[in-house]
Amino acid sequence: MKYLSIKDNFLLPSLMVVCSIMVSSSQVYASSAGPALLADLEDALVSLADKVRPSVVSLSPYIAPSPSVRRQGDHSGMPASAGSGVIIDGRGIIVTNNHVVRGSGKVKVTLLGGEEKIGTVLGTDEDTDIAVVQIDSEKPLSVAVLGDSFKLKVGQLVLAVGN
Repeated sequence: MKYLSIKDNFLLPSLMVVCSIMVSSSQVYASSAGPALLADLEDALVSLADKVRPSVVSLSPYIAPSPSVRRQGDHSGMPASAGSGVIIDGRGIIVTNNHVVRGSGKVKVTLLGGEEKIGTVLGTDEDTDIAVVQIDSEKPLSVAVLGDSFKLKVGQLVLAVGN
């Protein structure tokens, strides 16, 4: 019993000193380097978003012009969603979410500068909520470079950009 008592009396104060050192050192780190580190991280993320932004498009329901639709106000064929997508190929291939284009053969695609195109839904997968749309463009399109998800490690930062 005496051995446990000495051990307890030695470990408890030692543990308190170690915890105290750890807490005070993290407070110093948080108060001096923390804001600078966060500012650097924010600057890097903003820079990356600015670089990718030209490849981000807005997707919305496409309703073919029709006097009867305008006159009667019938929107029953209109998909329930709108959202964003990313151009991943210079031929106008766009990746978006399935729920954005669900039930549509065509969608209105708005590029960064406001130019509107009619996109064709090439394929969808409800289980993964992924869809592929294609637009035609006479001008070169900005393309996002995607990372390799197989190289990601748990805990790494990733960036999702949309509008």
